[in-house]
Amino acid sequence: MSAAASYGIWAASTPEVHVALPVNAARLRTNRALVPSEEPLTSDRHLSEVRLHWTDIAVGARDGEDAWRVPVERALADLAHCRPRPEVAAAFESAVTLGFLGVEAARRFLEDAAPDRVGPIVIGGRDGSGVETLLAIELRELGVPFLQQVPFDGVGFIDFLVAGRLAVETDGFAYHGDREAFIRDRRRDEELLRRGIPTLRLAASDVLADPKAAAMRVVRALAALG
Repeated sequence: MSAAASYGIWAASTPEVHVALPVNAARLRTNRALVPSEEPLTSDRHLSEVRLHWTDIAVGARDGEDAWRVPVERALADLAHCRPRPEVAAAFESAVTLGFLGVEAARRFLEDAAPDRVGPIVIGGRDGSGVETLLAIELRELGVPFLQQVPFDGVGFIDFLVAGRLAVETDGFAYHGDREAFIRDRRRDEELLRRGIPTLRLAASDVLADPKAAAMRVVRALAALG
């Protein structure tokens, strides 16, 4: 998971550091200098939260600037084995968006990596962020019809068009927190409203904290339209 994030692939925030080790590894190295000491030489795992992933890749024997991390395919496979199903879907969607995998390749890869653990996952290649994936999963389970990354002239792409009547945007502070973004978002909302499509804006942090509750807000907003 840590390696996946280092490639720019979406991964949920976690205090754990995920470390890949060869199957024949006995322990993690110590962070103490190797000098004569009466103290036993032990790993520093107790100093930080570490999640180990045993791999058949000779991690320490690889050369090059990327030798410190496993290849992206290995990182995704490890993630599929240790994270909740929605996070796995979000990571694979992110990998598709970034061009690491095509849609069909991502589906096959996921089926091979952890078919029994995560079950069938929809990979559409339309999600603009991991947050969108989490919301899409919940909307899909509720049977709410929607399209993603829908283009509108004079507006650009909107995250979700729900039932053809409601625009839903999942706003992260990084891209919507300054004055220019504030003005731009309201102009977009006004243009959509002129076409009869109101906009519901959900904070990305709210979706991350409780995707089910965020999806129900969409359902209630849709019902309020009559």
